[in-house]
Amino acid sequence: MEGSAKPLFLVVLLLAAGVVVFAALMLSGSDPGTDAGAGTRSGVETAVAERPQDILPPPAIPTGPERRAPERTAVAPSGGDVAGYANAVLGTVKDENGAPVDGAIVHARVGTGNPIFVMLGGTLPEGPAYETRTDAKGSYRIAHLVPDENYELRVSHANYAPATRTNVLVLAEGETPHDFVLQKGFVLAGTVFDRQSSPIANVRLVLENAAVGPFAPESMRDPRVATSDESGAFQFENLPDGPRNLTATAPGYGGKTIPNIQFVGDTKIQTREIFLTPGLAITGIVVDEAGAGVPRASVEATAYSSQEISKGTAEANADGVFVIDGLTEGPFSLVATAPGYSRETLPRVEPGAEGIRVELSRLGVVQGRVFDRASGRPIANFRLEARKVTQPGAYGRHPAQEEFRNAKEGQFSFAGLEPGSYALLARAAGYAQAYSAEFVVVKGAPTQGIEIGLGAGGSISGRLVDAKTGRGVTGATLRTRDNTFEDNPFIQIFAPLLVTNVSEVTARSGEDGAFRLERLMPGTYQLEIDHGRYTKKSLRGLAVEEGVASEAGEVQMTTGATVQGVAFEGSGVPIAGGQVMLRPTSPQPGLTQRQTRTDSQGRFLLRSVPPGDYEISVTKTDGQPNPFEMILHIQKSKQPVTLLEGEEREIHLHLGGT
Repeated sequence: MEGSAKPLFLVVLLLAAGVVVFAALMLSGSDPGTDAGAGTRSGVETAVAERPQDILPPPAIPTGPERRAPERTAVAPSGGDVAGYANAVLGTVKDENGAPVDGAIVHARVGTGNPIFVMLGGTLPEGPAYETRTDAKGSYRIAHLVPDENYELRVSHANYAPATRTNVLVLAEGETPHDFVLQKGFVLAGTVFDRQSSPIANVRLVLENAAVGPFAPESMRDPRVATSDESGAFQFENLPDGPRNLTATAPGYGGKTIPNIQFVGDTKIQTREIFLTPGLAITGIVVDEAGAGVPRASVEATAYSSQEISKGTAEANADGVFVIDGLTEGPFSLVATAPGYSRETLPRVEPGAEGIRVELSRLGVVQGRVFDRASGRPIANFRLEARKVTQPGAYGRHPAQEEFRNAKEGQFSFAGLEPGSYALLARAAGYAQAYSAEFVVVKGAPTQGIEIGLGAGGSISGRLVDAKTGRGVTGATLRTRDNTFEDNPFIQIFAPLLVTNVSEVTARSGEDGAFRLERLMPGTYQLEIDHGRYTKKSLRGLAVEEGVASEAGEVQMTTGATVQGVAFEGSGVPIAGGQVMLRPTSPQPGLTQRQTRTDSQGRFLLRSVPPGDYEISVTKTDGQPNPFEMILHIQKSKQPVTLLEGEEREIHLHLGGT
């Protein structure tokens, strides 16, 4: 047994290492050393200082001979003047034979959301987006982009599989070349039959990316749609690699989904035969504890199968009656939900069943009012969000939230809470957010008398100055954080799920470097400071009190180090689109992982890196990331590097060989 346990342990260890590295590599959200995420999530207070002047970058890496294409109109972000940025992303798009691809769509955007979080069913706000098309020479050029280290470039054309490049660095000045080669993608062809093997025409087939959650934006799900012809045949062409789910639906038949069809390797054409059976239905009624129908309840049926999935949904009518049709044979799990009611599941319900009865319990109701703490006057417009009490003073996120408009006397009735301990977070325009006192919800009885007073809160002011010149630092982004917040790759994955006990406010420093963040609820804060020309800085332990203007004083900003260079294959060929990672060799205050992409000539640039000890490496991925291959690339290319303040370091990375 001892001899077999050791290899098994090594396999498990390797798998764990692969997952960890994969998670770190897949982070395409706000990099700790970038200006990404300057905007705020919906509902978060924002304090914006005077519009800053354009940020000037350090000297760009020389780009060689000028490469220009006729500029086409790009779709720029709304509500912002970006014409001042003298930059561009440009390049060529060719096919596998080196021929230019005319009319390819080139899309550039910031902050598309980290894939790990999206796989869990979440979405993140997207940043600025731009779009253009290639000309007859296959050339493209997108100019005047908002500077950032986290651009995603996506190239698509009807005759080819799309190509994507993430973590693309765009400076405030200079040109960034990125060339693309489009290839013919995978093909999925097949035929849809009925139970007697007769072809079925006009079946709607949808093929979607299976690597993201069902609530991911459409751009990430990448749905492809086809319709079967008179012979039942269908075909999808130019598919990218990776897993996909295929769903087939037709009137009178039970719909089904074939999950995780893998498109990898050299087998470019796959075929599938799909057999649909006559559609069955589940009918019933959703009622409350008193037997009254629950109007507009949502009911979902999901088959007990992992090979071919059948599911359907319906909304109950005014009497609580529902009909879910288009189901296949086999038992289903039935789930019913409604606002303000419990979620109930009925297992193993057979299609064709009638008179199914689902009873929902009315959840807890909290009643109270929101008022101005200084005057005692009621506040008519506000938003309430529930927080689950995990321990006194510590809260977890809860989905229940509601917007109140023209609330009489500031009164509210907030429903949808299971029994337990809670607090309500109140937000209103012109006020600092505030929590209610903690309270207990019990089944069958309303919780009353919850009063939430809102005030102006406190503020944090200060001035950012260049550590060398003493001049004010303009255009820095300042964000408030909980004082205990630690910035690292794993926290970034789950950051949208975290609950903070302080106000989340964002501001920009003015022309003289001055800043002021207002409407902060009392507490102890951490202030995170970002600027493209300076290292990221965090100020901890900033106490905020109601009605008190707190001073952070003069904050000195340092430029840090610049790392630039070229990444090569073992053969000496530059790596285009490789991912370069700079990671601290040990936990050190202020040091976090940085990453960027090489351009078409293998060049890379990381700026404003805090001084310290790091390890730098490059990985090359073709198609879907392979964590084991990434680990191998890191081991082959990694180099130790110690960076000093103000240093400009040139590094050549080699993926095998020397």
